[in-house]
Amino acid sequence: MLRFTRWTRANNISHINRNSNPQSHHQQREIRIQRPAVSYYPDNNNNRWSKMLERQRAKRKVPVSKAEQDRMDEMLTIESYIDSAFRSTRTNEVYLFFQNEYLVLNYTPGTTNARVVDGPLNIPNGFHSLFGTKFAYHGIDAAFGCHGGHDEAFIFSGDTCAKINYAPGTTNDKILEGPELIDKMFPFFKGTQFKSMVDAAFESSVPNQVYIFKGGEYALVDYIQRKLIDIRPIVDGFNCLQNTIFDSDIGAAFASHNSQEAYLFKGNSYVILHFTPGQTKDYIISGPKEIVPKNWPSLVNILPRYNAGIEMEYTGPLPDFDPNFVYRVCGGYY
Repeated sequence: MLRFTRWTRANNISHINRNSNPQSHHQQREIRIQRPAVSYYPDNNNNRWSKMLERQRAKRKVPVSKAEQDRMDEMLTIESYIDSAFRSTRTNEVYLFFQNEYLVLNYTPGTTNARVVDGPLNIPNGFHSLFGTKFAYHGIDAAFGCHGGHDEAFIFSGDTCAKINYAPGTTNDKILEGPELIDKMFPFFKGTQFKSMVDAAFESSVPNQVYIFKGGEYALVDYIQRKLIDIRPIVDGFNCLQNTIFDSDIGAAFASHNSQEAYLFKGNSYVILHFTPGQTKDYIISGPKEIVPKNWPSLVNILPRYNAGIEMEYTGPLPDFDPNFVYRVCGGYY
């Protein structure tokens, strides 16, 4: 029996994503788009994705319930401070992240003369390699810089992590490893609370070791050998934090350029910690103190943030076609 090609009517629904370019078609071949699925990438007129979604919602006449509107209004009033941080290879500079934004700060240890070097910027505008990943749009929950002076850091968002080269002072950053699940990058976290999300981290003064915090515990990890050294309650390893707000749920942390010193943040408070690897002789150098307005005056007009993650613009170059885009967006797995 002869079989012939069967023609069927095409489904004239086009899904707009980061690689779509309807403008490439001649006017007489203009694509008619119905019910588009819009990605988080603005058009050439720099329209924000949220406005695009609003236009589509208006076209579809989808009403916003009062409960949804109330929830959105409430989100706009939520204060947030520093979500994560990591020490730069540049002396006395640190990357501070809050929601989907970041800045680079010269924190001038021991003084109140900290100054903003760059930012605030939306994460994908300063880290082009993170465009289209959950790190850019959901934010970075925790991070730590690597030893060795190679401009490398590990970043965490939800249950996902990645290793990056952050290329200070440029937008030539690269993803070196991941994104992938935390317990795939660090298999020893399987079956622990650290596999789903971590609160904060800072590198030890011992090469290749890092302290990673979650809830009331911390893990001491060799991130090169991917080896777990210990998991302990925070107050056991850092006795001086007992009976302070930093004895659990630390918001952010970074290792100072001064040896065996670290900054810990929670809400609008911080402490400077002297830590002693392998011992329990740690002590608080300064704090707890308020971040703003008195002690970090350069951040007065920046903190707190009020749900900056609702809307963003990407001002970087148009990304090249990337066949692994879906893989990256999904956090390194399908």
